[in-house]
Amino acid sequence: MIKLSRIEPTEKTVKLDVKDRKILSLLVRNARAPASSIAKKAQLSRDAVSYRIERMQRQGAIVGFAPIVDFKKLGFYTFHLFLLVSEEPEEKRKEMLSYLVSHKNVTRVLEFNDRWDFEVSLVARTIEDFNRFLREIDDLFSGVILEEDKLTVLERYSSPYLPDIFYEEEKPRASGTAEIDEKDLAILKALAPDARKPYYDVGAELGIDADTVNNRVRRMLDSGVIKHFAAIVNLSILGYSFYVFVSTLRTLNAKDEAKLHDIAATDKHVLEILKTLGDYDLLTYIAVESPLMLHKAIKEIKRTFSHTIKNYLTLVTYKEHTFRPVPEAILAAIYSGGL
Repeated sequence: MIKLSRIEPTEKTVKLDVKDRKILSLLVRNARAPASSIAKKAQLSRDAVSYRIERMQRQGAIVGFAPIVDFKKLGFYTFHLFLLVSEEPEEKRKEMLSYLVSHKNVTRVLEFNDRWDFEVSLVARTIEDFNRFLREIDDLFSGVILEEDKLTVLERYSSPYLPDIFYEEEKPRASGTAEIDEKDLAILKALAPDARKPYYDVGAELGIDADTVNNRVRRMLDSGVIKHFAAIVNLSILGYSFYVFVSTLRTLNAKDEAKLHDIAATDKHVLEILKTLGDYDLLTYIAVESPLMLHKAIKEIKRTFSHTIKNYLTLVTYKEHTFRPVPEAILAAIYSGGL
């Protein structure tokens, strides 16, 4: 099981120069871009590009390369669960965290020191599956969990930015689910630990040729099952702090939704906005280098939606315990007769 982390308590930071940032921006957009292509755009030699990528990996700035998947295309819904937990007994709290981090449906676990202690993001095929997950953790950890809040993700507005590093927006793709088979999922599983793995290596693992792998990956990209392949970046190492701005609204009309698109597309500090069903209406994920930048980012959101915001809070992220772009629940479909 591949578990990445982009946020951690650390005083270590890595300063990237202009060339590093250019390379990183290209890898965030397309982790499978060959070194020769990156070299041309960065105006460096191929060897220099390869060296810089390896150096950023050694420094911890790049923690991995992964396919970024559209869960809806595979018939999965996304849910978020906020938890307030007891500090005692400590062992039971640790056991709960370990359970969540290793759960096959979980894509991310954030820890705060705030109104909530944890935010758990997960995928499930149905509301019933999500309810089973809730029953599991309530049965196992009722003595630890003090309060919980459940949200269903209705819409995701994703930024085309790594903080302060620009790259092109993704192409719009048709909505709805996409048809994929077990071989497609096997390819996805092979690429999940390392999206830069050569197709001939993937083919050798699966007993198919590299051209077949390439064609099937291209089809998954065209259908939107795979949004793109991305370098996964450690935001803390790059000097960024991470926040979740949680808000409830009076209403959210079509005009306001268009503003959400605009913010996600233009604000370099907003990485993602989720429209949710539950006690909260919007979750805005923000990465900034200073409290001043955070103040400006939140001020702009509050100004834009001043006519409809009822309540809000800002959660300071202490640590991301896991980030899995391709959770085990999706890969498990390989062994259960497909989706």
